[in-house]
Amino acid sequence: MKSTISKKITFAVCSLLIALNIIVSLVGYMKSTQEAEDRFDQRAHYITDIASQSGTNLLWDFEYGKLALFSKYILEDPSLSGILFISKSSGSIDQKHAVGFIRGKGPVDKEVSDIANLFPDYYDDTNKVDLTWDNLAIGELHIFFDRRGLYTEQNQKMLGNLIWETMVFLFFFVAIYLVLQTQFIVPFKRSHELAMSLTDKFNNFIKHIGEGGSLETSRFTDLGELLERHSIQLDRKDEVGDFYRAFNSLVNAITVILSELSQYSSQLSILNEELEHRVKDRTQELEATCFDLKNAQGRMVQQEKLASIGQLAAGVAHEINNPLGYISSNINRLEEYFNEIFEFISELEKEVTNHEVIEDSGEHGHSLTAIKEKFDYDFIKQDLPELLKDCVEGSIRVQGIVENLKSFSRMDDAGTIIEFDINDAINSTHKLVHNELKYSCDVEKDLQSTLKIWGHYGQINQVISNLLVNASHAISDTEKFGTVSIKTWSDDNNVYLVIKDTGKGIHEEHLDKIFEPFFTTKEVGKGTGLGLNISYDIIVNNHKGEITVESEVGKGTTFFITLPENQQVTESDTIEGGSDVS
Repeated sequence: MKSTISKKITFAVCSLLIALNIIVSLVGYMKSTQEAEDRFDQRAHYITDIASQSGTNLLWDFEYGKLALFSKYILEDPSLSGILFISKSSGSIDQKHAVGFIRGKGPVDKEVSDIANLFPDYYDDTNKVDLTWDNLAIGELHIFFDRRGLYTEQNQKMLGNLIWETMVFLFFFVAIYLVLQTQFIVPFKRSHELAMSLTDKFNNFIKHIGEGGSLETSRFTDLGELLERHSIQLDRKDEVGDFYRAFNSLVNAITVILSELSQYSSQLSILNEELEHRVKDRTQELEATCFDLKNAQGRMVQQEKLASIGQLAAGVAHEINNPLGYISSNINRLEEYFNEIFEFISELEKEVTNHEVIEDSGEHGHSLTAIKEKFDYDFIKQDLPELLKDCVEGSIRVQGIVENLKSFSRMDDAGTIIEFDINDAINSTHKLVHNELKYSCDVEKDLQSTLKIWGHYGQINQVISNLLVNASHAISDTEKFGTVSIKTWSDDNNVYLVIKDTGKGIHEEHLDKIFEPFFTTKEVGKGTGLGLNISYDIIVNNHKGEITVESEVGKGTTFFITLPENQQVTESDTIEGGSDVS
């Protein structure tokens, strides 16, 4: 059976009142019990004092008969179960003389060895007092108390209070129930009926609209009969009347709004269709714009890299020319050596043909020495390995420069993630930009990192190249020969790179802008403003690291880079590049 709100409210109020009644009764019972126990303890203390004072005098005078009568008199108090005065017997050390009265056993006046056998069958607690006369121990007093009467009285009081409080509770419950019934439950039931009726009309209205009906043909506005049945509630001068009047105003407002909505429903449908077409067209335009922007970004970054390569081209050509120069010179020299060696070998063949070696070893030795001197054989023999070594070294240098340049400029590894040593990236980049640096500064390296990282090797090379070239330009602006310090180290999770120069420094107002696109402090035509922005994007966005800068004008600039070992590296088809001095 469905439980109504009114039943729940009635049950809740009844439960609350019962709980309050029980709590009040328990509190009153506990309070009265505590007070009765306090009175009992005070009376027990009083009786103990009287008994100990009177019993001491009688026990000292050995007035055992009077002591027994005194005990019987004391035991008339219902709170006692027994009273015993114990004195040492004059006949034996183990024997004691007990005098008193035990409820249920009668008077006691005899010699005993164990006084525990004289204790009453029931007692709650015992007060024991040592009896003394002029600081001399003459015996003991044992008083046994019975609290059963105390708790019986308290239980009777509690039962009486509970009956009285229950009657009061029933009276208040009936009064509260009548008030709730007339002032709340009945109006609430009627408001519930109104709400259910309105719900049915709303459901029918929604169903009608869902089946393609119009607002004009719906019956939702036919609410006069429904509200008329509850018009009596509108005349109430309390909160319930306010509720019904507000509800009536709400329904009338809904009716007006629906009638107005019916006028705009067709227009709204047309506007929705037009909006869908506009959104579709704008979405296509945005997709095309995003595609164009992506292509433009790729071209712009590649152009920046090409510009950087162009700045390094003269230095790279100079670096290649040096090994190529002595390779070419050595090759020409080798050609002369080989021609003379071939002539030397031809002369030896002639000598062998003429049997000079067999016929006269001494003459042959003289002839062979002359031939060696003629073609400078000993010098060629000594110089030829050096020439070959220089050629090999020069070719290796040319190959390294070309490979570094190729690695720097290529696009096909932009999305490749590999494990590499940051120290190797620093050394290879330093070789590539060496000619850019050697005329303005010395490079000091302290590479202590032992942790390899996963990332884009070419992108990290580009960052190092940008920072080194920037440092070189910053030092050149001071017109003094400076120093660039490169330091690396690592811990369990990160690799740290610091590049410090002794250049002109960066003004404080520019420090917050140097990583912004197109920001540069160079003269017009000497910087694009993309180098540090691209470096920031590579470190922070692509490698989930950090890059910060500290600078002081006139003393230099320091860049701090942190790269995590196992970062989630961004796979990107965009080629990073560019060099810019801030």
